[in-house]
Amino acid sequence: AAPRRPTAPRRPDDGSPSFPARYAHPGPPPRRADWKNVLRPPHASLAYASTFAGRLFYDGYPKARRHLLGLAPPLTALASVATIAGLRPAHLPALRRLHALCRAAARDLGVPCRVGYHAVPSLEPLHVHVVSVDLDSSSLKRKEHFYSFATGLFVDARDVEAALERNALPALVAERRAVRPGGLACHRCGAAAANMPRLKEHLGRCE
Repeated sequence: AAPRRPTAPRRPDDGSPSFPARYAHPGPPPRRADWKNVLRPPHASLAYASTFAGRLFYDGYPKARRHLLGLAPPLTALASVATIAGLRPAHLPALRRLHALCRAAARDLGVPCRVGYHAVPSLEPLHVHVVSVDLDSSSLKRKEHFYSFATGLFVDARDVEAALERNALPALVAERRAVRPGGLACHRCGAAAANMPRLKEHLGRCE
């Protein structure tokens, strides 16, 4: 039999983004002292795809079986925004392009994903999460990790766009930042869990 060719990115000829042939997380990057700025820029080993609309990286510590981050192209107005609270209506055209890239990546991953933001992000600059809904990962260690993706503390990218169109983003951000989750329960089936180990065990088998 002929030898297998090495994995290479798919290169469509219709102008659509080119993504790797498979999701293959490279492992966590080297630790940096200035944690808040680890995305300025992300470690080169985490690069996933890049187009004129933005750049995609593997999340260094994925909180699900599939987890990417979308960042604006360098040296653009959108790249200078720290968090969703800093977005303005003038950013909408570039933001829509970035969101479109992230949604295309989500479809290409072949599993149900959400595309959106943390209402209270721990990292800068502005970055979009493309995260599979399973939330099954060894890096999902604390309930704060779970809440940030499984409750109203996660803001869908479409809601951000709609709020910007209405000049209502500050109100949306304030509303979501005020969310105070209660006990632990599966975001997919509602099953309650006494603690994180029990929740993680459940998430690993919930479909």
